[in-house]
Amino acid sequence: MATLTLRLEAVELTTEARQQWYARACEMRDLNNFVWRQWEAWHTQRDSTRLLREDLDNYAAWKETPKKERGEKPTFRVQAWHADFATELYHAARERFPALATRVLTLAIQKIRGNVVTKKSIAVPSLKWWQAILIDRDRRGSSKHPQPIPFDRSKCKLLPCDSLGRISMEVSVDRVERPGKKTALGTVHEFFLKTGGKRRKYAQLAHELAAGQHKLRGSQLVYNANKKKWFVCLTIDQPDTPAEVDAEQVAVLRAGTRVNWKLRINGTSNKLGGRGHHVAHVRRGLLLQRWGRQESYRHAPARKGRGKQNALAPLFKLQNRWNNFTRRLNDELVTQVVQTLVETGTGTLVLVGGDAQRLLAVAGKIEGREDSTGWPWHQLEQLLEQKCNKFGIAVVKRAFCGGKHKRKAKALKELAGD
Repeated sequence: MATLTLRLEAVELTTEARQQWYARACEMRDLNNFVWRQWEAWHTQRDSTRLLREDLDNYAAWKETPKKERGEKPTFRVQAWHADFATELYHAARERFPALATRVLTLAIQKIRGNVVTKKSIAVPSLKWWQAILIDRDRRGSSKHPQPIPFDRSKCKLLPCDSLGRISMEVSVDRVERPGKKTALGTVHEFFLKTGGKRRKYAQLAHELAAGQHKLRGSQLVYNANKKKWFVCLTIDQPDTPAEVDAEQVAVLRAGTRVNWKLRINGTSNKLGGRGHHVAHVRRGLLLQRWGRQESYRHAPARKGRGKQNALAPLFKLQNRWNNFTRRLNDELVTQVVQTLVETGTGTLVLVGGDAQRLLAVAGKIEGREDSTGWPWHQLEQLLEQKCNKFGIAVVKRAFCGGKHKRKAKALKELAGD
């Protein structure tokens, strides 16, 4: 069963709610740094670095030994997240952050624990992140900006629609002590969810969630500093709806050099997304605006005033505009491709990876000027896999093959029915 996250704007928030949520978001940042500092200090006190180095050396020697001569596989004495540390951390965090609701604090620590235990190290791919940190090969996690506030069903309540069809919601993420009482209460803030405009595609799901037709999973409050708005990310279960497709029938999707995309099914090539004119227009406009702002800022007086953050804010807006544009086109393409596959009964999709020479990656660029407006190929792969899984369609990834790799390209055409 797949999950779906609805990202909806919280509107008609009171000033008190905004201030309290921002304070809690800053505490989430401090909590992340606090947990990492406590984790590193706990392992330092127990000499985990020396023990882990010895365990890794023993494991490396065991791997180098021929298989027939190997003995029992060596075990590791150091645990990433020991039970004793978890208990100590909870009580220390409870004392350090008394204003955070207990459930919110627990959810945040669980999320950090997941990153510590499961995440791979970027600096040393063969090791877990926590192992690379302890042997001084990688740096520990840290945050310098306000972080999302997690919550679940116990800390929120979706109310039925009002007379205007609006969905309201109640959320409580703080903790207020009551003198003479053993239990604490939280401040409940009520607001409306914006389901119109760009988010109207989630309106039906949001109304079904408010009516109790879907089960709410882990969710969070997110503050967008550029827009100065609060968003509610609601995660729900979305049951798979397998379609009647044939796994032996194959389609091939690849980025083109004269058109945006080519989808080949049963020997027929379908051109999708146009010829790149719209992409070129948007990319060229954003690049010229970005370069123009950089030049005007560079030649401004020495005392520019208002600070670096205000000076760079327009550039971040332009960057977000390009990211939103590529995400929208990827969403439209995925919807069109999956609809075509379901209608034709195709059960396997071969996705040929894009490269820097495809039309989507070069349309609108100015020769001789470098920029960072590529195309998010990996994002498209993830969106395709998520949507195809709902209908029981298998996605097979293939590296780009062209030029001297004509045999591979011919083989893909044969798969598509030629």
